Amino acid sequence: MSDTQAPQVQGDMNELNRRIGVAWQALMDAIDGLDDARLSDVRDANGWAIKDHLIHLVPWQRSITGALQRKPRYEGLGITEQQWRDLDNDGMNAIIFEQYRDLPASDVLQTLRDEHQRTLDLLAGVTWEQVLLPYNHYLQDETDERFNDPILFWIMGNTAGHYDEHREWIEALRDSD
Repeated sequence: MSDTQAPQVQGDMNELNRRIGVAWQALMDAIDGLDDARLSDVRDANGWAIKDHLIHLVPWQRSITGALQRKPRYEGLGITEQQWRDLDNDGMNAIIFEQYRDLPASDVLQTLRDEHQRTLDLLAGVTWEQVLLPYNHYLQDETDERFNDPILFWIMGNTAGHYDEHREWIEALRDSD
């Protein structure tokens, strides 16, 4: 495949929105009925509570919706440009964790719901052709070869894929004693 030829991707915006919706509902089902104590007190080996997994989704999602608007990803993540360039995902996640660790569970849930709705609203104004454009069409300073792939891959990875990834950890915490 040449650098200018995007991989063929089947689907449409309805399918993208359906997949995001299914993953979102599964995430909401995983936390349904949990009180603030359950969302905040049980922690995994890395010290993350359920609420930390939930709030972690927000800046990553904000960063990719920002990218669709040609805003640097680091802005959505709440980190500096230098941190974006120097840190791997674990390093960025550590900063995000520290930024939000004291946020009450009720605020986490509201922030997550608000960001999810902002994402849906933004995607309502985007066409399938636009999500098939390369990531680096939107952020031209991102020159790594992997950024030649459609931004769709990052949208899915920072919405449905990310919801599913953290839902599994959330369910393990929820079900632990």
